[in-house]
Amino acid sequence: EYGVRQGSILGPILYLVLVADVTSCVGIGNEDNSGYADDFFLWAVGDSLEGVGSLLESRADAFSRFAGGNGLVLNTAKTQLMIGGNAKKKDVLGFTINVGGVEVHPLDEIEFLGVKFDTAFTTVPHNINIAKAAAKRAALISRLAVHLPRGKYLRQLAKGLMIGKISYAAAAVTIPRLDNECKGPNAAHRAIQVAINDAARSIVGCKRRDHIHVRDLLERAGLPSLNEVAAKAVALETWKCFYSNDGGGGARNP
Repeated sequence: EYGVRQGSILGPILYLVLVADVTSCVGIGNEDNSGYADDFFLWAVGDSLEGVGSLLESRADAFSRFAGGNGLVLNTAKTQLMIGGNAKKKDVLGFTINVGGVEVHPLDEIEFLGVKFDTAFTTVPHNINIAKAAAKRAALISRLAVHLPRGKYLRQLAKGLMIGKISYAAAAVTIPRLDNECKGPNAAHRAIQVAINDAARSIVGCKRRDHIHVRDLLERAGLPSLNEVAAKAVALETWKCFYSNDGGGGARNP
């Protein structure tokens, strides 16, 4: 009944017009916030949780008043809080801030533009989620290989189902280097490469016990390695920043 039809370009344009001056109205600097589309982040740095909490509450309150006066709604149900740094866990557990009359409790993970971060501000949760998704897609491709002829159709399915998903996610993280020291945050990267290898075996029609060299396997299947996917994704995002035509100067703001 009201609003703009889903998918219309008018919606994002109207939103950008409404939030263009949010930082000046709220009274915060550009270095204290980050936003894209309808995701808006505020952060604060301090020597104590009380100081950080007070600062965040005042900024959230100012943003809430700005939103109310400009026809926007601050969705407190989707508001998230995360505490990083050297704060003690027992202090964080009992810590809350008030946003729009709602108490918000700290989380161990927080999502921004589809990427999950932990309290150390690494993308480990994001990497693990992508590894799980890649493994599920590899299993699906293996089942499809029983019913579909091996070759270009199965390869296109693999690229659409798996490589597309990984490519979208890869631009948000550092390019992984798959070596023998692959531990900690990079362990998920290895799991993703294993899933790509399994999908390649389904396309080629071989098993792990056949011991085909990974480079030869991927070449025969027509699939890229994880490093290639990540490098292309980052290169594309860099190109968009400097050479796309959607900005006044002929490029986006990186």
